[in-house]
Amino acid sequence: EDTGFDSFNNLDHRFETRGRWKFLPRSALVYDAHYQLIRYTGDALGTPPAGPRNRLTDQNNGDIIRARAGYSGLLTPRLGVTALGGWAASFYDQRIQPSLNFDDFIAHAELTWFLNAQPRLQPGFASVGLSSIAVGYDRNFLNGYLGNFYQRDRGYAAVTYSFAGRFVSALSGGLSHISYPDFSLAPLPNEPRFTRPGFSENRIDAMFFGEYRPAPTVGINTTVRYDRNFSQVVPFSETDPDIGDDLSFQRWSVFLGARWFM
Repeated sequence: EDTGFDSFNNLDHRFETRGRWKFLPRSALVYDAHYQLIRYTGDALGTPPAGPRNRLTDQNNGDIIRARAGYSGLLTPRLGVTALGGWAASFYDQRIQPSLNFDDFIAHAELTWFLNAQPRLQPGFASVGLSSIAVGYDRNFLNGYLGNFYQRDRGYAAVTYSFAGRFVSALSGGLSHISYPDFSLAPLPNEPRFTRPGFSENRIDAMFFGEYRPAPTVGINTTVRYDRNFSQVVPFSETDPDIGDDLSFQRWSVFLGARWFM
């Protein structure tokens, strides 16, 4: 990152657990949970730095707890469903700015239609490479840098197609609505801290994955991703409306890789 943003450097530790209880050959009750600790490495704004540390930061340290439970399995040989619901809460401290916390439900739901009926599952068998069409919705929140966090509601669709056991392709896309809570900042050293009302923005994303398998245990692949944020200029000063930041962006990412199935 540019040195102008190293005040956002942080350590992110996560302790995760997940499990499932299969009560039918193609159905299971599932759960996942994790505990996350976020610690910014810079000295708190207004505290004299001790030694060669990062820049002063006005971000709050915090802890996050998430837990979800639900169902995952096949309703018919062609129709699969995943439905998870739970609760999440954040516990940010108040080193600098007033601490706003997330305390709300989170959820994930997905319907998958398999173009070919899944084969009968045997104990220990994992089906891979099945062609399918899926639609889903995800509601969650993430650690943020304008305030403590932001909430994301994302709807998406995905198509996966496998041909002759040699070619595998996947195309997915989604639309996200991002909600930021109220946040406070001091844009310039001589300006007082002020609170800015929360705002929202919309983002789109798309991804293509293609893989060729020259052998049953080897895959050569490429991934292309596109992201775009439709946002606004966020003012960072109460006295000068020209001081702000345009948060809109678009980004392309391309990856090449290989996999070995052991």
